[in-house]
Amino acid sequence: MTHFRRVAVVAATGSLLFVAGCGAHQPAALDKPSGSPTSVSVTAGTQSGTTKATFVRNLLSAIDSKTSVHITVSSGPMGSGAADISYGAGPTTIEARGTENRHRTMFVVARGIVYVQQGPGGKFLMIGKNDPSYGSLLRTFTNIGPHDSVAGFGKGIVSATKDKAKNSNGLSAYRLVVDPTKATGAFRVLMGSSGISELMTFEFYVDSGNLLRRITATVDGQHTIVNLTRWGKPVSIAVPTSSDLVTPAA
Repeated sequence: MTHFRRVAVVAATGSLLFVAGCGAHQPAALDKPSGSPTSVSVTAGTQSGTTKATFVRNLLSAIDSKTSVHITVSSGPMGSGAADISYGAGPTTIEARGTENRHRTMFVVARGIVYVQQGPGGKFLMIGKNDPSYGSLLRTFTNIGPHDSVAGFGKGIVSATKDKAKNSNGLSAYRLVVDPTKATGAFRVLMGSSGISELMTFEFYVDSGNLLRRITATVDGQHTIVNLTRWGKPVSIAVPTSSDLVTPAA
């Protein structure tokens, strides 16, 4: 897998398309957490009266009430990154910085194009949707915002369990079992390219206003944490102009 492939995955993560790298990963274990957590199923038809659809709908409603978010990603040796995302008021725009094996990358996603900076302070390589290597990937995630990303992810949820034992700092914890073959959108494309078809486990941490604040998962033995903050705070993202470019889009 090339470095750009990992950059693309980080960009997808920045759009809430949460995957940790690609390749022959093993899904997170689905065995029951240690102890007996105080939890209530939120799958359809339970006595709690809350369904999976309601859970996802609440997340989407909270996302739609905002127009921006700041995301940080930490995945141990696999790398880390941060992204500002502007959405809702127009086309989704992303500015992200990532580090993998001490290699730092800065890129901007706007209007269906990814601009990858060639070294700190350098010019940007412009990669468009017709690029023979990455065009199909770009067509999937560059025009998708947090709403469609979470909605597509939600279609793959097999079960969701509210785990009160893991609540922290005012956040409610939900353990999600996800079938990547049923998810849609860029999440599905990225997971499909990795060859993963087994169920996966994620933990979503949600605040009292139903805003998603943290996602955790263990993939290929690596624990990944995504934090989502500054919901609704104005962001300024500079899209590279022709004078900033190394080459035109493919």
